[in-house]
Amino acid sequence: MYLIADGEVEVKLRQKYLRLGTGQFFGEIAALRRTRRSATVTAVTPTRLLVLDALDLHALMDRQPTLAARIEEAAHEKLGHALNAPDDDIMSEELSSAPSG
Repeated sequence: MYLIADGEVEVKLRQKYLRLGTGQFFGEIAALRRTRRSATVTAVTPTRLLVLDALDLHALMDRQPTLAARIEEAAHEKLGHALNAPDDDIMSEELSSAPSG
């Protein structure tokens, strides 16, 4: 998961774009689902990110239920019911058409 320390990013989901800035986060969906990414993120201004790997994220969420609820809420706002569908990984579509190597 990535926390935006400074700057702004654009998140491209299947049918919508989101702009996120300082204090917001992204990458929680892949970490929660323990799968590959489900969006493309591009910095639109100079950006500094803090990284929290999936193992540490889950440990933190176990210790902080309020934080866990906020992260899960943000994920549902982005993907809705698709968050709970492990076969609904956008990356699987991309990987099936990508050349191996």
